[in-house]
Amino acid sequence: MANRTVKEVFESIKKKKNLKSKVTRIFKLNHAADEEQTDYWVSAPYSLDVFEAICAHIQFECEKIEMTYGMSQDEVIEILEKFYDCKKIERPTSGTYYNVDLYYSREMFCGSDTNLEEIELLQRVGMDTCFKKYVGEFYGLHPEWRPKG
Repeated sequence: MANRTVKEVFESIKKKKNLKSKVTRIFKLNHAADEEQTDYWVSAPYSLDVFEAICAHIQFECEKIEMTYGMSQDEVIEILEKFYDCKKIERPTSGTYYNVDLYYSREMFCGSDTNLEEIELLQRVGMDTCFKKYVGEFYGLHPEWRPKG
């Protein structure tokens, strides 16, 4: 976000007619909450700002299904591949990449002045089906963790 506020980034993305860029970039996904840090690699036709907004948006959409559920990198990547023209790749041996922490991306866009739902270009039909599957599978394996009520 090179010297821009989150609000400025949000407004910039909101004004776009197309989220994709002409350049495919490599992103290393990780998650601050992981007990064992694992890196996942994705190629995507987006700028860093747009990619982080997409990652945050995906997590916010999943929270509509289950507020307490935290998506894994594999789940986010599955959504990125199915709905956003991204591709999971092996760790590159050289070249430039951008580090994206899913926790940080989500927190960065969390706030009333950056409602990613307002950006139509981020919306994808059918993601909720995937989210319901992830949540159902997780609580099927860990019923004791399902929120009460």
